[in-house]
Amino acid sequence: WSEYLTIARLKQDPEGFSMEFAPVSAPFGAGVLLDFASTDNYLALIVADNGNLWTFDMVDGSATWWDQGIGPGGPVYAWSIAWAGQEVDVLVNGQPWSTTLSNPPAAGLVVNGSSMLFERITWQP
Repeated sequence: WSEYLTIARLKQDPEGFSMEFAPVSAPFGAGVLLDFASTDNYLALIVADNGNLWTFDMVDGSATWWDQGIGPGGPVYAWSIAWAGQEVDVLVNGQPWSTTLSNPPAAGLVVNGSSMLFERITWQP
């Protein structure tokens, strides 16, 4: 549970990361950390209960939410992420999304103002 956007970052950045979550509360927002240079510079991809994917882009301490379009349906959200240098490919319930990163690749869980049950968390170093 988190009242605000909260990140649980892995200490070692993997080449692959996967997990599933099911919302415990509504409204909800949760997803994954994609890159991280500092608490002032990172990028997360989040699915919201309205069905949209959003990026939370923190640049020099200033946060911007960017709408990434309609996301996959739930009620369980299965995520698979693969990094190749500054490129990242994400699958959410089989729906692809990708981008070029501005910061070093990083992985972790993200919760935004909701309660989540994360399961089947795996990573490849």
